[in-house]
Amino acid sequence: MVHSAGLPQGGFAAILAYTTSSGLNFPGRQPLGLHSFSPAEAAALGQGSAFRLDLKRLAFLPLAPTWFPDLPLANQGVLGRATKAQRQALQASLDDVLKRGGGLVQRLGPLW
Repeated sequence: MVHSAGLPQGGFAAILAYTTSSGLNFPGRQPLGLHSFSPAEAAALGQGSAFRLDLKRLAFLPLAPTWFPDLPLANQGVLGRATKAQRQALQASLDDVLKRGGGLVQRLGPLW
């Protein structure tokens, strides 16, 4: 999750970034807004394998069981949490993507 907020009509929403476990190897520097997590980093976040996070593909979704079926569970479907340093680095990267132009961002989900 990139961000969560209350909605004017009530309830809450989340902005989430796209993740994938394919295409993890980029020679040299990562493209803008892309972050790769090694198997060890992924495990620390509760994931079973390495993955890539793309801050240029964002979904704005209501926090509701329709979109998050594990919400009623005790852990609400949370597998792990990013460290403060990881959150700060991802926020700085997202800020950089947005500074370079919102047109770079693919906006998905019903709440845009």
